[in-house]
Amino acid sequence: MVGGPAPLTGGDDATGQSEPVPVPPEASAARPGWDRRRHPPVTPAEATAEMLEAGYEPIESYPGRASVAWSCRCTTCGAARRVKLSEARAGQRCHHVRNVPLLPPPPRP
Repeated sequence: MVGGPAPLTGGDDATGQSEPVPVPPEASAARPGWDRRRHPPVTPAEATAEMLEAGYEPIESYPGRASVAWSCRCTTCGAARRVKLSEARAGQRCHHVRNVPLLPPPPRP
């Protein structure tokens, strides 16, 4: 795409032409394409609670972004791992959990 992506449109006007949707300057200045309503900032306490729920105990402070690896310890096997909050949210678990075979389905009556 030469010249960048096409602007978003807000619908057709009376001439059949599309009008660009205005983007507030504060939204595009910080990070183009980033929508804080879809990705609100996470506090360290919220991030820690999410990691504990996923089975990881943080052993260092929250790095401030879900996309940055964070030193944690598995609450089941005790293995030290570097896990991103985004990976834990997506369901990534410790190797001991991923290597456990799935249970066979129950027999049909």
